[in-house]
Amino acid sequence: STAIRENCANWRDYLFKCLSGAKTFSVEFLQQLQSQPYNRFQKGMKVEVADRKNMYSMCVATIVDVIGDRLRMRYDGLDDDVAEDFWCHYQSSEIHPIGWSSLVGHTLQPPIGKVAVSSNCFGHIMLCKNM
Repeated sequence: STAIRENCANWRDYLFKCLSGAKTFSVEFLQQLQSQPYNRFQKGMKVEVADRKNMYSMCVATIVDVIGDRLRMRYDGLDDDVAEDFWCHYQSSEIHPIGWSSLVGHTLQPPIGKVAVSSNCFGHIMLCKNM
């Protein structure tokens, strides 16, 4: 529009006009941000996580990718189909260390969508719990 062209004809002047006297964050604030916890999860780690299709069920999942603060996870026992993967923030309350479910009285289950539950699946869960 014409109003925008008139206000932004000279970008440097426009920025100088808009940013002169603007408040920014302090050095202390930046230091506080930098001292916050950071994502220590790594690709290949096993975790216990709520089943997205049944939040009352806990499953074992493997972290298949880490990008910044986000974890891409895959439920153990499902095919390596990317469509079944899901993303979670590393500080999500849905993620727990292996052994957490037995500690608080939950039962680990195979994920919903697993076509056939084999005895090997539960053996894998017990192996993961003992890691």
